[in-house]
Amino acid sequence: MKKKFLAVLTLAILLMFGVAQGAWAATVDSGQCGDDLTWTLDSNGTLTISGSGAMDDYTRLKTPWPENEITKIIIEPGVKSIGNSAFCNQAELTKVQIPNTVYSIGNDAFASCTKMKSIIIPGSVEIIKNGVFRNCASLSEVKIGDGVKYIESWAFNGTFSAFSGCYNLTEIYIPASIIRIENNAFAGCSNLMNIIVDDNNVQYSSYNGALYNKEGSTLIICPPGKQNIELSFHTTEIDVDAFGDYFDGAKLEVIEFPPNIEKLPFHIFSKCSKLKEVKLPDNIKYLNATFYKCSSLEKVYVPISVKRIESDTFYRCYNLKEIIYAGTQEQWDSIRIDDGNAELNNAKITYLGSGSTTDPEQPDKPTNPDKPTTPEKPGTLSISSRPGGLGSKLTVQVEGGHWLTVQVRRAGSIAITSVQAPGTGKVSLTFSAAAGSTVQVWETETEMTFSNGVPNNKILAVNVRNV
Repeated sequence: MKKKFLAVLTLAILLMFGVAQGAWAATVDSGQCGDDLTWTLDSNGTLTISGSGAMDDYTRLKTPWPENEITKIIIEPGVKSIGNSAFCNQAELTKVQIPNTVYSIGNDAFASCTKMKSIIIPGSVEIIKNGVFRNCASLSEVKIGDGVKYIESWAFNGTFSAFSGCYNLTEIYIPASIIRIENNAFAGCSNLMNIIVDDNNVQYSSYNGALYNKEGSTLIICPPGKQNIELSFHTTEIDVDAFGDYFDGAKLEVIEFPPNIEKLPFHIFSKCSKLKEVKLPDNIKYLNATFYKCSSLEKVYVPISVKRIESDTFYRCYNLKEIIYAGTQEQWDSIRIDDGNAELNNAKITYLGSGSTTDPEQPDKPTNPDKPTTPEKPGTLSISSRPGGLGSKLTVQVEGGHWLTVQVRRAGSIAITSVQAPGTGKVSLTFSAAAGSTVQVWETETEMTFSNGVPNNKILAVNVRNV
């Protein structure tokens, strides 16, 4: 009877102070998560990890605590690690406390915790590993403690990166202790505008919000959220993944280069789908898939130093309107242009060099009517090709309303076909040719006819290609 009276009295006191209405929370579940670690989950959704030593590793589909019931995590001092995928997919989680006894946070540890807004990573943690905070869509504040040394590739990314899919992350501070940030560490952080580096960091520096090596000579990461960027005057090199190659969320529209860059990496602007205008640096000699799939690109300034435009440099640049070339038409015609650049044929080429055929100050002189004119020489019909079937698929661009005639020679046989291009303006026509073929194409105003194998029509453009 005495025990029953004490129990009733205790409950009355709790009700008096409001404890039973929310301040006090009962343990609803508990268990073990390491050799010397235990966990408890209370009725308020707070998960507490206690003990000493390392936490077990888990998979995304198998953790000891329930999913989507945890709102806060308290990791007590003494815990040395957070296991792989430990808190992955905890969609209701908003707060996490990590003590400075933790030295390791496993891969995907907080992946897809979509309501978590901030995180403090203590300096005791050496590495921010792959996928730790990926798809934490609400994460807007990250404090990296002085002592952290590495940020792995895909650390913040939706595809195995530490921060990717962290769409609300706009700024991140790199402490002096960081000695390595791997490529694509912030790929997919589509609103990241500023990467700020501590002045005492011996490996990295920042300029205009972008990440550089300490000397400022190599651009390492351009934040994906930037629409316009002016590179440091001291930049001489650009890392191959500076503008990202594994995501389509880059907002870059305009870039300004300094004069000392002599080489652009392969695929440097690949999939920068919003890039509109680029003025290439004056010392560039080669373009190698530089603007691959830059579907919004409209204008490119090309220096006279360019000697070769390699395969797929302007592939799928469907909106390319103008090339402004620093030299003359003759110099432009001497540039080697490889396959996969058919989109160049849709662009207006403006020549800025002396003797330009478009120079309004040098109109053509009238011809002497008494002097016989030289017959007009046919132009060169551009052919682009890509592997297809048992040979290649070839694409030719002709004016709408004109006729394209294709002759294919292979193993002693000849096949000839003609087709009229529909519509107006430049029209792309694609056909296949078997390996070992020799293909000749003609563009004419009327349907092609032959006499003894010789074309009767006026040839506007012609070309030959071996497949």
